[in-house]
Amino acid sequence: MSAYACVKNCKKLLEETMKFPVFKNFEDYREWSRQTLFPDPIFTSNPFMSNLIDWVLYNSAPAYYWAQNEVERLAYLGCYRIIPIVHPGEPYLGSKDRYANAIICGLTHAHEFAHNLFGYPYSLEDCTPEEFDRVMQEAEWAASNFSEVVIYYLIPGLRAAVGNAFFGATWYDRLIELGVTTMPKISELHAMRRDWLANIEARNKQWAPGEKYAQLRAYMTRFPEGNEDFNHKRLERLLQIKDFSMPPIPTLSPISYMNDIRNFKPYDSAYAQLNYERLQLAHGQLLYQLFNIPNPPQSFTEWWKRSEELDNVQITL
Repeated sequence: MSAYACVKNCKKLLEETMKFPVFKNFEDYREWSRQTLFPDPIFTSNPFMSNLIDWVLYNSAPAYYWAQNEVERLAYLGCYRIIPIVHPGEPYLGSKDRYANAIICGLTHAHEFAHNLFGYPYSLEDCTPEEFDRVMQEAEWAASNFSEVVIYYLIPGLRAAVGNAFFGATWYDRLIELGVTTMPKISELHAMRRDWLANIEARNKQWAPGEKYAQLRAYMTRFPEGNEDFNHKRLERLLQIKDFSMPPIPTLSPISYMNDIRNFKPYDSAYAQLNYERLQLAHGQLLYQLFNIPNPPQSFTEWWKRSEELDNVQITL
């Protein structure tokens, strides 16, 4: 059977899971997602973050796969609503066992969930490669702004809990040093990041000066080039997909989403189940096309039963 028999025993789940876990019922999927992807309650107990998680689960119902190595974890499939997952109980713990830390695990998934707030082009018929690259780039900025800055303003104590797991000093730390103790507007952060990436002098002297920010500065220096490479890989994959059409998915603006998240209310359970089945089937069909597997499933029940056919897929996007 392609679904889990239990959503609460994480160790059992990790031993029994398939690479692409699929759940028959939305409520099981929702509970498992919140517990497994955000194992430290610092995330789910925060009202805004809890709403953001639910907004993504109800509106995007992303598919998941267990990352087996760093290549699979870094494979960028977020624009397709396909999320790599890690967990303190393995199977992949990352460099220096980074994902053994439940907070780092949750922060990693928070970045992926932020990507699922935004809209992406699925067809090149009406979208030039240049516009595709621009849309993808701006969504990446917004997701990175959320997981590198916004989330620290929103969740008290999170920055101290993360410590030096990613960088010795972060962009959030620099903003605090500059006296920005109240979270800037999302659009302001977007403009700051554009300046940071485009203006080398501003990056070196204002946003990430001196030895303290050397790691962060080096990361930001290679950031645009890396993103363009990801975008080109996505373009290549899209060009290979024939006759795929993603069903309508609500999306938010990369520069304005706070009020939508704050005010989100869960949908009626019957509608949530139907919507979940519709979206999960679309994700499953896309996965079959992405990895050249014949005869994509034609119903949600078929996808639920056949998802184990993807167990041996090696993800290198």
